[in-house]
This record gives sequence, structure tokens and C-alpha cells, in this order.
Amino acid sequence: MNNKIFKLLSFFAVITIFGCKGKIPGVGGSNNPPDAIVGTKEGELEKVYNALKDKINNKALEILDFNDYFSKNNINQYVHNNNTIRIKVVSEKDKNKIVEYDYDYVGDNITGPTPVTLSEGMGSNEKFIEKYEEFKPFLFTEKDMPDWKKIPAMFADAIKRSEYGTDCYVKDYTVERAQNETGAVEARISVQSNKSITASKSFTYDAAGNFIR
Repeated sequence: MNNKIFKLLSFFAVITIFGCKGKIPGVGGSNNPPDAIVGTKEGELEKVYNALKDKINNKALEILDFNDYFSKNNINQYVHNNNTIRIKVVSEKDKNKIVEYDYDYVGDNITGPTPVTLSEGMGSNEKFIEKYEEFKPFLFTEKDMPDWKKIPAMFADAIKRSEYGTDCYVKDYTVERAQNETGAVEARISVQSNKSITASKSFTYDAAGNFIR
């Protein structure tokens, strides 16, 4: 595993956007803003993942990262909480391309594919990564991801480790291959305090759901 750090840049111009037909039973809906991150209840996040997978419709699915992001509003009562779940995968049409599919909880719909640009370095040293062989070491498949049934316990463990007590929430769950010498697939969970927008802590778990750091 090469010790590379690269950036992901989603194009603002979406080439193709499709809406997901129908709702995802038991998950989202425009009249039902979330009160916690999807995945707190067993089976929730797996339902969304399966809906994304059906939309992508690629049996040989190679994943760059999977992200579950919950935004909570504690200030403006007219702004609802929201949850977006994103997956970046190798394009079925061109394996040298990465595309993103998004699930929006409030709208209960899926959009994508949106082209994603990969790069490493900054400024005059920035290099675009445009070949499958260059990002292949960072790809993984569904079988490499943590067991869906373990996610609620992982969220609860991260909250406990944060020592924020009950006045906090899980805001981010990201699965990706570590960009270090191990190259292992890891899950990062971020816990946000309700008391300050700058107070948050992140914890990393292995694919078996065990705490690493």
C-alpha cells in the first residue's frame, strides 16, 4: 500500500441525476426529519445501502468510501435536521472514473451518478488521479465493511468514549481503506457535542467493529 493522501472533489455540474423511484420503507420521508443518524436502529443503514446498490446496478461493485452524515440544528427551529448517505464507487461505464450516489433522508430520494475528481498534493504540486490502477489500492467491496448489525453498538461505544454524556450525537460514519502502511478497511465515527459546534471527537474501528484508536 502506497502511503498516499488524496483529495476527493465532487463536480458541481452534475452530468446525470436520477431520482430513486419510491420510498425506502422504515427510513426517511419529507414529513419525517431525522432525530438521529441513520444506523442508530438496527437495519436502517443497511436498507439505504441496498437501495443505493440497486440504483447503481453494478454487480462488481468497487467502493472508494461510504459516508453517513447527520446534521443537527440546535439554533433555528425552522431548519430541520437532515441526513445524507453517500457512496463513491468505480463507474460501471468507465473504470478510470469514480462517481458518487447520494441518499437524502428528508427527500427520501437518491441522486447520481455525480462525477468525482481525485487528486493529491496542493497548488502547483497538485496531481489528478485519473487511472484505475492509481486508486485501485484504496478500493474495497461490501464484504470488507463492518457488519451492519454491529453499527448501533459502535455508535453507542463512540458516544460513551466521547465522555459528552447524553448531550451529544453521532454526526459522521465513514468507511474507507486506511491511507497508511496497513491499508486496512476502517470505520471512523465522529461524535458532536450539543454544547459547542467546535467540540467533537472521532474514533476508529476495524472491520470487525472493534475499537482501534
